Amino acid sequence: MDISRRSALQGLGLLGAAASASCANPGVTNTSASALSGSTLKEAAAAIPPTAATLLFNRSRAVDLMAAAKVDLIVCTDPVNVFYLTSHKIISNTLGMDGMAHATFAAAGQRGPTLHTGKFSYYLSSDDNAIPDEVDLQLYTSPAEPELYQSLTEPTDIMSAAASAGYMTPLFDRHPLTQRELARRKTLKNASDEISATRTAALLRTLSDNPLPNKRVAVDDPTLIPILKRSGLDIAYVDGERLLRRIRLQKTPAELAYARYAASANAAAARAAAATVRAGATFQELRIEFAMECAKRLTTPVYSLIDGVLTPLTKTKFEPGRAFLIDCVSEFQGYHGDYGRTVCIGEPNRDMTQVISALSFVWDRVLPELKVGTQYSDIWALGQKLFADTKVDAGLVMGPHAVGLHHTDEPGAKEFAPFEKENLTLEENMVISIDMPVLGSGLGGTAHLEDLVLIGKDGPELLNDPADRFIVV
Repeated sequence: MDISRRSALQGLGLLGAAASASCANPGVTNTSASALSGSTLKEAAAAIPPTAATLLFNRSRAVDLMAAAKVDLIVCTDPVNVFYLTSHKIISNTLGMDGMAHATFAAAGQRGPTLHTGKFSYYLSSDDNAIPDEVDLQLYTSPAEPELYQSLTEPTDIMSAAASAGYMTPLFDRHPLTQRELARRKTLKNASDEISATRTAALLRTLSDNPLPNKRVAVDDPTLIPILKRSGLDIAYVDGERLLRRIRLQKTPAELAYARYAASANAAAARAAAATVRAGATFQELRIEFAMECAKRLTTPVYSLIDGVLTPLTKTKFEPGRAFLIDCVSEFQGYHGDYGRTVCIGEPNRDMTQVISALSFVWDRVLPELKVGTQYSDIWALGQKLFADTKVDAGLVMGPHAVGLHHTDEPGAKEFAPFEKENLTLEENMVISIDMPVLGSGLGGTAHLEDLVLIGKDGPELLNDPADRFIVV
């Protein structure tokens, strides 16, 4: 395959994008982000979705998957999982203060998730909106009698130990309190009737307060297990991180509002940054541009892979005529955007021209197949076959991955083990990416094509603007 020169390459992105949203790929829809691409700060701010009024947590799916796994209770302490269950962001972990909060969810009954956190920690990190009504807030402070508490061994004594009032900022009557201050102090007062003396006491009370007919508890951090074992109960502990990621695969409407914006804003920031590249500029300068474009859209840059290089401090310079890939990831409210393109300063060489055309050929044919029931292995096999059909020898690396609260958000294949991806089957309301980078050396550059896709009931939906498959600057 071959396409000629710069004008044809510029046209490739437009033709490919049009095909992606037209009858060439029936069943494919597109969520346009064109308003974000060259927007003013005021326009960008107007596009930012409001804080979700309901839980992000997919409660019904959690109940079903917990029943299938015979899990009675989820106990999680990772900030990502606590946020998913309760919509509360733990700030203390960014200060190196781990383990300041945990969240739980019991499959039985009608109770929602519970947030267990330090009184003062919650005071500092609660946002403008109170936690959703579905969340039960339970607090802990410190023992009222520390020496006595240290001598306790029986779980019932630990759970019932008297708690101190805990530190709070001084309250003066010189000026009226703000509505925010009134609201968070009211929330804390309402949750202060049964404060636990310590985090350990709160964890043990969690086991005591919930029915455990299957005697199976899922934890996302193995260090929780020794604490929970102090209950003396005959409980089996299973991998909660794996279970929670399986629950998170299918997005709720509240999650999809964040995911759509994250995908659109991330792609717009990446394109805007790429447009600034000139010969002699450095990789580091492009990363700075990407970070600034993310800031305009209130997203946080996670990483940017440039020409196969991840390290942020490299000052390698861009050369005219060398095509280079960008793979840019940023997040909004924890939800990730993921976007890949090929960029070139001027005209690429013949080999890279063929690679770019081959990637577009593959993507136009893989995209319509991203539907409910398709397996990861099916996607990989189809992509490899199609790329082989192009007769382009470039070593395509192709792989699907779920995207959500992590860039790679699917469950691991094994319990409490280093990550190994399962061969998942696509479900409705999954968000996935199909990575298609060409990273081989000696081709005169690198290439990439990657968009975010929502698996809809009636077919795939592109979450970012799919235009500009190849970017010439």
